[in-house]
Amino acid sequence: MRVRRCARLVAVGLLLATASCASDEPRPVVRGEPVPTTSAAPAPSAAPSPPPMPDPAPVRWQPCGELECGSVEVPVDYGDPDGGTIRLAVARRPAPDPGRRLGPLLVNPGGPGGSGIGFLESGSLAELTDRFDLVSWDPRGVGGSEPLECGAGHAGFLGLDPHPDTPEERAALEREAERLAARCGAEDPGLLANMDTTINAMDLEMIRRALGDEQLNYLGFSYGTLIGLEYARRFPSQLRALVLDGVVDPALTVEAMLTDQAVAMEQHLAEVSDLYDRVLARAETDPMVLADGRLVGPDVVVLAAIAATYRGDGRDELRRALLAADGGDARRLAVLADAYLTASDSFGAYLAVVCTDSPRPSGLDGWRAMADRVAQRAPRLGAAAVNEVLACGFWPIEPTRQPAPVAPRGLAPALVIGTTGDAATPYGEAVAVAANLPGAVLLTFDADGHTATGRSPCVAGAVRRYLERSELPEPGSVCG
Repeated sequence: MRVRRCARLVAVGLLLATASCASDEPRPVVRGEPVPTTSAAPAPSAAPSPPPMPDPAPVRWQPCGELECGSVEVPVDYGDPDGGTIRLAVARRPAPDPGRRLGPLLVNPGGPGGSGIGFLESGSLAELTDRFDLVSWDPRGVGGSEPLECGAGHAGFLGLDPHPDTPEERAALEREAERLAARCGAEDPGLLANMDTTINAMDLEMIRRALGDEQLNYLGFSYGTLIGLEYARRFPSQLRALVLDGVVDPALTVEAMLTDQAVAMEQHLAEVSDLYDRVLARAETDPMVLADGRLVGPDVVVLAAIAATYRGDGRDELRRALLAADGGDARRLAVLADAYLTASDSFGAYLAVVCTDSPRPSGLDGWRAMADRVAQRAPRLGAAAVNEVLACGFWPIEPTRQPAPVAPRGLAPALVIGTTGDAATPYGEAVAVAANLPGAVLLTFDADGHTATGRSPCVAGAVRRYLERSELPEPGSVCG
């Protein structure tokens, strides 16, 4: 399961037209309490003092297709600023009327492992606002920013049954996970130790400095919200505006996050659970064959079920796909599964962040025990949730970030957006984060699917008013 690996799916959703952003005002609604997250939140941590950071050179923009491209030089290790640098690839879509420009709007599409430059190239958000330069970047280890070599050969791992039910299947999965972690440790030892969310937030501050603007406007989707929150923890006075859509709660442990996500995804299976079980059992013993010779085994069925939860119409699409597969035609399942898998060269960056971003079980026995606990809460998808990041059980780099709420002083009121039927980033996480951020307002999107801005004129209008005029919706507002 992609813990937050959703950049492609987020981008697809944001390509939907937002020209009517000013219509469909949010409606104030008193709602019941959401299901709480599975872990008690620790106390907010004190804002750490930023380490000394070098002053980057201004970005030198050059035309590159419909965008302008450049780079920002940053330290590989902020604890050793003289120990080597890398260049982060950045791009912008300039505001069409410089006289009305309000500054840069930094955007991150999620992942970990999502390319911000690819996101801008797709045209996403171009119609959201014309008052800002839309700016994004390829995070370190991704795309044009010193891409990690490891992980490119992950197909053998992801092609195995993520929900093993025999000792042989479990052994094969663990063997491939160990090989994947070993390749990463051997091929990318320097950068691998400097990939966590804290470092990504410091890279964001370097980009702000290189752009030359005193304050930052930031819009983060999915994992991109975690980068924004970590930036807010460390540099609260540097943020003019902060929009978080599809929120990752920084207070959650790895196990709590995986459990909440797996439970929410299984809720999407409730109406088709018997059909899903039947198709999965068939794929285990008698995989279906596509016209190109590809086998549709249990890995495809599981990925298809997960992928469907990212879509607003996912419940209906999954039902149609399962019905077709039950009749022997697995093409729809394969299409769903393929939509979920992102480019192979980003899987190493994904693991490098997830495996070092939070304390994790020690040793293989710890991972097996965690998989069992998560599977008790989510018997159909829980084991798959843990096993996709099984390489973390063998990871050569120790975790570097402690889960904690973000509640910094001096932060401008933020706009937090949560979708009620979002299984990838469950709604309760948005509620918890909004409650901690001083002055923040939670805007609820009452729908299925992952993130909201590109799928709702009501939400897009609220985002635009906040970014352009610093106007927040009324507390308790809901977009349908």
